[in-house]
Amino acid sequence: MERLPVYRSGQSVGTLELEQDGLYWRMSAVCRGAPLERLWIHTAGRRVCLGPLEPENGLLVCRGRISCAALGHEAVTHAVVVPGGSSWERLDSAALFGRLFSDALACGSEVALRFDPEGPFPLPGQFCLCRVAALQGRWYVIVSRPADEKSQ
Repeated sequence: MERLPVYRSGQSVGTLELEQDGLYWRMSAVCRGAPLERLWIHTAGRRVCLGPLEPENGLLVCRGRISCAALGHEAVTHAVVVPGGSSWERLDSAALFGRLFSDALACGSEVALRFDPEGPFPLPGQFCLCRVAALQGRWYVIVSRPADEKSQ
């Protein structure tokens, strides 16, 4: 088993354990951060999202499995928790399933939906594309288009 650092803004905030399992890498990260921030795995030439950080026993964890092919058969060098961007657009629930939602994402914006941490998660189907953030003193779920779609 190999251990690598997890960084946020150049500071080490945790550890990524990885183990090769045939044609896949099994990975488990434990770090400090905010729930639903996404963990990105880096190789020399690629960046792949492993998934969101989830609270577990007072820590934040992210576990997953990635094929060696998805990483271009390159060695993993480190992992990064990327803080969210600042270009967000607030939508009400009426616009959530309408054209405005997809238009905002198509333009490269992030979409912010009001979120009650005590209630159900509003977008279970888009869970891996979301993060939770406090904006202007209130909790929001921020949805953004995956990085590989933004460049197309």
